Amino acid sequence: MKSSIILLLLLVALNVQSQKTEYKTITVEPHQSLQNYEHFKRLVLKTSEPSIEFISGFKMEWGYRYQLDVKIEHMDVPLSDGTNLECTLVKEVSKTKAPADYTFRLFLDSELYYNESESEGHEGNFKPVNDSTFIYLEEVEIEVPKALQPAFAKIRTGAMQRVGHFTFVDIGKIRLMRIQ
Repeated sequence: MKSSIILLLLLVALNVQSQKTEYKTITVEPHQSLQNYEHFKRLVLKTSEPSIEFISGFKMEWGYRYQLDVKIEHMDVPLSDGTNLECTLVKEVSKTKAPADYTFRLFLDSELYYNESESEGHEGNFKPVNDSTFIYLEEVEIEVPKALQPAFAKIRTGAMQRVGHFTFVDIGKIRLMRIQ
């Protein structure tokens, strides 16, 4: 019994030592991007390290570019979704508001996947705030100009999926400039 416990402790110690830990300073863009994630869609961080999509302890505000010191732990055995690293915020180095002329692209899709989409009051990925403003994936408000509302309505109903070109209106609020 004693030798089994010693063997188990040795295996755990070897496993812990085999995980690689590093510290980096990364840039987080002022917007996120859409990703298919197992059985649903989500918005993920856009970073200077493409493999980092989420940072534990970090709350991103749309409209700000960040410089962050992070701790990256590489896992020997990936998680079920293929993730092989865990990223944790060490320190926020800087937080800078995006320039007024900053534009970016974001894929617009109404389909959810793993969700109670048949439930009463379901709005899909676009929850209306008013006739021209919608909350996308419970993350960011999208302001839609009148000229783009017919095409945007097709996206909201699932008749099409498109890339939208955006600019910032305010923190947490973006304006659709055109649909590709």
